[in-house]
Amino acid sequence: MKVIRRIVLGLFLLLVLSILAPIPVNNIIAGHLERQLRDCPLPPDTRLVDSASIAGRLYGNGNGMQWHGYLLVESDLSIAELAAWYNERIAAGEDDIISVERQETPYIVDAYHLSHQFKRFSGAENSYQVYLGRNSAVGSERSLWERFLNFDLRGH
Repeated sequence: MKVIRRIVLGLFLLLVLSILAPIPVNNIIAGHLERQLRDCPLPPDTRLVDSASIAGRLYGNGNGMQWHGYLLVESDLSIAELAAWYNERIAAGEDDIISVERQETPYIVDAYHLSHQFKRFSGAENSYQVYLGRNSAVGSERSLWERFLNFDLRGH
């Protein structure tokens, strides 16, 4: 009887861990994208203001995971110059996206959730968001690991 209880308890714990485990793993992946951006040297006449990372089901109807890393910079360079700088220096994977956008509010532009914002946004005219993102669509996973990560319950 004790053996059966232990087996049932073990299976229950395994189920709970399999549901909750993707959450910190996905946060780590998003944090890695943020670190990639932070580790890149800043362009001339540019100051790092803040950074952030977000992992979740941010687009669509819960149809995949998105991992985002962000920098908030103030720069005298143009968007095109900043984009060229980061595109040349970030070792992005084939599924990674790098972009630069003007930042006019503290809210992170691509997140579509008003709860995500830069804490140190000053409202300067020359504020830009540098974005490094990776997406994984349900049904198009390249590995069992990616399928496991898409099992994250956020967004449902």
